[in-house]
Amino acid sequence: MARGQWKDFEERTREHNSLPVPPLVAGVLPRAHSDYDGHSLIELVIAMAAGLVVFGAAIQGLSHLRGGFIGQQERATRQQDVRISLAVMASELGAAGIGLQLIGRPLLTVAAAEVSFYANLSGLSTHLTRASEADETVLHVRHSAGWRKGKRIFVCDDTRCLQGRLARHGRRGELALLNRLKAEFPEGSLVMLVNHVRYYLRGEGKGRSRLMRMVDGGASTMVNEVTAMRLSYFGSEGKPALDPAMISQVRIDLTLKGQEAPIRRVVSLTM
Repeated sequence: MARGQWKDFEERTREHNSLPVPPLVAGVLPRAHSDYDGHSLIELVIAMAAGLVVFGAAIQGLSHLRGGFIGQQERATRQQDVRISLAVMASELGAAGIGLQLIGRPLLTVAAAEVSFYANLSGLSTHLTRASEADETVLHVRHSAGWRKGKRIFVCDDTRCLQGRLARHGRRGELALLNRLKAEFPEGSLVMLVNHVRYYLRGEGKGRSRLMRMVDGGASTMVNEVTAMRLSYFGSEGKPALDPAMISQVRIDLTLKGQEAPIRRVVSLTM
């Protein structure tokens, strides 16, 4: 650079450095301006409150839907349980007296809210392998497995049936009785294990009852919250019948809490 040019550069630099510098106010840098200045605290609180209201309403709606769905499931499950219970009752009632025609009355109790009968629920039956004398307490049979102590049995020939109780579990082709049958039975006579079955209502107060099932003295609940049960009995021609020996059909009407129409089941007796 020539000497004259360098001198001009120095003079311009001194002039630039001598220009005044604008002071900073309290050390704060100037901020860029915008048309959007944000929300106030009150606006934020109102927005949050509105959001909470909407969220609460959504939760309440979902809870209501969930409750309704669970209620429907419970009602459907209860209906299914009731129908299964009635199916069990109908099955056992339909088996009343099978193989025991000679006893004359398989239905022991016939009432509007109670029925009891004899039925071979286990299906156990066998035959004598040799004749039984009137004073004997041991029956010789083809099969004795599964015959439990204390159970009721019937021994039948072509003319009569007599009942007895087992003194012990069946074993080795023998059934031991608590008491003598007091009659002779020929070889080949039928021996059946028979249960005493009873269905009845047990009151729980406030117009509610339970449908109970009792087998050989042991009771269990079949259906809760029953408001009414009516058993109707009919003969072979469809006419009402009260004589147990003449009954061939039983109609069950069961009304539950919260229902107006009863659940109905019609059972034909196989005798």
